[in-house]
This record gives sequence, structure tokens and C-alpha cells, in this order.
Amino acid sequence: MSGDVALVSGIRARAGYTFTDSKILESTSEFDSAFAVGNWAFRRPRHSGFVDLSWNGARGSLSLIGSLVGRRVDSDFSSLEPPILFNDRRGVWDLRGSARVVPRLDVTLAIDNVNGARYMEPLGYPGLGRAVRAGVRARF
Repeated sequence: MSGDVALVSGIRARAGYTFTDSKILESTSEFDSAFAVGNWAFRRPRHSGFVDLSWNGARGSLSLIGSLVGRRVDSDFSSLEPPILFNDRRGVWDLRGSARVVPRLDVTLAIDNVNGARYMEPLGYPGLGRAVRAGVRARF
């Protein structure tokens, strides 16, 4: 399910939500509890979604984008006791902006993971921390 609305001139809001109703009916690995009958599908969150609030003006733009992922069955595939069988929910927010300097030249700024969320996607592979990028866009 998703929606998109123009709030006022230049300001737009979008949002989406996905509910995944999955269940393992037959185990593909009777020795790994991550694949146990009755569990949700492996690495598939039941709840996920996004939100995006953006402003577009004549000389620039600004967007705040959130990616939200619910708790999901996962595995560290190691011999940890007790084993890790779930990956916690996460919310990551990104900020994007651009400004026109002259008619054919824009400066851009992007900040990924503004909130500094610490997460693994999948388990064992940490997501990137906060990252800042700046650039120049020239049109010829």
C-alpha cells in the first residue's frame, strides 16, 4: 500500500507500507532453527515501509527519506550459544538537497543514515554508518 500527496505548492509527501504474511510449511533444514516450520520466511520482514517528505523550489530541493524494516528471522550461521535467530527492526533516515548556484550549475549534499542507526543487513554485515557526500552538477 502506498500513497502520494501534494500538501501545498512544492511540498510532497509519499509513504508506503508492506505486510508480508509468510510461514515455513516444510523445513529445508531440520537442524537449523531459523528454518523451523512455522517461522516467517527467512530474512523477510512482516512489516516494512518508507516515508518521503520533499520540497522542490525554483532554485533548490530538499528531501527527507525514511526506510523502515521490521524484525525478521535471520541467522548468524555460527556456533554461538545461544544462536542469533532474529534481526531487529531498523529505521534509517537520509537527507538530500540541492541548490542552483547559476542557471547551469547546482551544488548537492546528501547525508545517509542521518540518525546514525546501527544495524546489520543481513546478520554479520553491518550497515554503513552516517555518510556525507557533496557534489557539483553542471549541465552543458
